[in-house]
Parts: sequence; structure tokens; C-alpha cells
Amino acid sequence: MVDNKLCEDDQKLIFGVPVSVFIIGLVTFFTIISTEMILNILPLFTTSIGGTPLILGLIAGTSVFALYILYTLWYWMEDKFTKKKVIAVSGCLISNIAKPFIGFSPSWVYVLGLKTIECSGNCIRSTSSKEYCSRRAVDEEKALQATKVFESLGLILGSFFAFYLLFISMSYSQIIFLSIIPGSIAILLMLLLKSDANQEKNGNNVIQETQQKLEKTDNNFSRSIIIIGCLEIAGLGALFLIIRAVDYISINLIFLIPLFFLISNVIFLIFSNITLKVSKIRSQKLLVIMGLFILLISCILLAIPIGISLYSLIIIILIFTFYGFYKALVTPIIRKYISDLVAENTPRKSDKYYFLLIGFIALIKCIFIGFVYFVFSFTIAFIMVSIMIFFSIRIDRIENH
Repeated sequence: MVDNKLCEDDQKLIFGVPVSVFIIGLVTFFTIISTEMILNILPLFTTSIGGTPLILGLIAGTSVFALYILYTLWYWMEDKFTKKKVIAVSGCLISNIAKPFIGFSPSWVYVLGLKTIECSGNCIRSTSSKEYCSRRAVDEEKALQATKVFESLGLILGSFFAFYLLFISMSYSQIIFLSIIPGSIAILLMLLLKSDANQEKNGNNVIQETQQKLEKTDNNFSRSIIIIGCLEIAGLGALFLIIRAVDYISINLIFLIPLFFLISNVIFLIFSNITLKVSKIRSQKLLVIMGLFILLISCILLAIPIGISLYSLIIIILIFTFYGFYKALVTPIIRKYISDLVAENTPRKSDKYYFLLIGFIALIKCIFIGFVYFVFSFTIAFIMVSIMIFFSIRIDRIENH
């Protein structure tokens, strides 16, 4: 149990959580707004400066690979740097400083580099911030719920701002540059956090105690890694979905794409909470299979050539709706698996180098799909994704969680 007298700041509550946890929530809120503003239009911007579906696959794959590298490096970082605030602030700076420069990229090469840096910084900020909160909050469940509320609002407002700014005819570069506003607010808020140096001794004692209790859970590691790997192989990157959506609407309605994403995010936020509750009493495996089956239907629809019409508009809205349900069913569970494996109290930290293998496989998969999309056609590309999803659904042969 974290000592609730560790810091005077933690005696002050805002909406039932310590001030430091509330600040972390605000940082998450503004960071996600800036991230979503860019993500919703990144494929459109990249193709406007000469990018291709192959390049989008490279960007998506490299970003995922960077995340899994950082999951592995996190153990080294937490051993070398005990002050989580320092790590969190560094990640926040890296992420939010890199974002606006994407808008000035003269070619896709700069987008690739800056997006990878942004994802890396965001992963560092997110992981260290959660660790910081866990050591500050007396009620970790309440702190987690508060942070999730901020994350949800950030997802919705980020997509809405991208939609509105496109609607008023702002350019992609201008919208990406404006992400510096919420990003700068996040950085300033991060600097307000109190140092967590006084909490390390207590936190380390908790870690040691939990490690001793979980030594017997090591046999679950391989199965968890296999499940995470299957879900990464079966996943469909948002970049491919966005670039395909362009074929469903006329050029003067391009501003609707962030609105589609907004619909998807709302569905994700509503039903992901239901997924977490249901997964505690029902098989997680069943929920994952349902999510993959919904994604399979979406990819089959995306593989079918279609002309621009009212019918195509309805279809793409339906596909984004399905995508939201897919994320709601799968994302919370895969996050739970990853969270359990990257937690400090997970045994055999050396085993986490398997994350590098998962990241590398995800990188190759994204590049391959992008290559097929670019060299052959979107039809063959989405058929290939459908095949991957179909075989990943055979995850039902893995025993229940």
C-alpha cells in the first residue's frame, strides 16, 4: 500500500484523486488531443508530399516496432532512473516537440523519422506516468478510472478538432502545426508534477513483495506472448483504413474522414469499458475472436472495389463503426496482456526481449501489406489481411485465459 502521507500534494484531492494524478490526467488529455489531430490526417498529408501505401506501411510498422523496443528498454530505464517524473517529462518533451515538425516535412522520410520519435516519446511518457500515478494514488483503481476519462475526452476532441479544421479549409500542414498548442500545454503541466524520489523505497518494497508472489506465474508468459503476436499480425493499422476511405468519398468531402474516426472512437470508448467488465467473468479469448471476426468482415468490404456514391458513404461509415467495435473488443485485452508483462513485478524480465520479435514481425507485416497495396492493388492487400485475420482467429486453440 502506498503511504498516503508521502507528500503534502497528495493530501489535496480533485474529484477524489490526488492533485498529482489529476495533473497526469490533464497531461494525457492534451497529449492525446495533439496525437489524434495528426493521426486522423497523417496518411492524407503523407500522400500529398509523395508518400505511397508502401511508405504508409513502413511508417506504421516502424512506429509499432519502436513501441515494442521501448517495452523492452523500459526495464533498463527503470533500473537506471528511479525518478519516474524525470522519465515522464522527457517522454512528454520528445513526443510533443516532434509532432508539429511533421507538418513541415518536405518528404515522407521526415514523416517517418518524426513519427517514430513521437511514438517513442509517447510510450515513455505513458508508461512512466502510469508508474508515477501508482506510487502517488492511494486508490489505484480510482486513479486509473480518472486517467481513462481524460484519455477518452482527448480521443474525441482530437478527432473533432481535425474534422473542424479541415472543414474550415485549413491545410494538413497547418493542422499538424496547431497540434503544438495542446502539446505545449501538456509539457507545462508535466513540469508542475512533484518529484517522486521519496516514494522509491516504498515502491521498491512493493515490487519485491509482488515478485516473490508471482514467481509461479512464469508459465503464462509464453502463451501471453503468442496471443499478443497473433493480435499484432491480425491487426489493421489506422493508416491503411484512412487511405482506403479516400476511395469512398469525393475529394470535397475529405474533411469527413476525421468525423468517421470520431464515430469509431466513441464506439471504442463506450464498449471498451463493457469489454473490461465482461472479460472478468467471461472468456477473454471469446471477446478477442468476436473482435477479429468483425475486423475480418471490415477487411472483406474494404477489398471490394466500389464507386463513389451515397452507397459508398454509408459503407465506409459502417466500416469505421465496425473498426470501433473491433478496437473495443481487442484493444483492452491486448493492453492488459502487455501491461501485465511490462509491469515491474513480472518475473524473468529477460524474457521480455520477445517483445522485439513481436515488433519485428509487426514491422514486416505492415511493410508487406503496404507493398502489396502499392504494387498490386488494395483488393489483394485487404485479402491478404483477411487471410492473416482468419488464421489468427485460430487463437481458440490456445487454452482459456
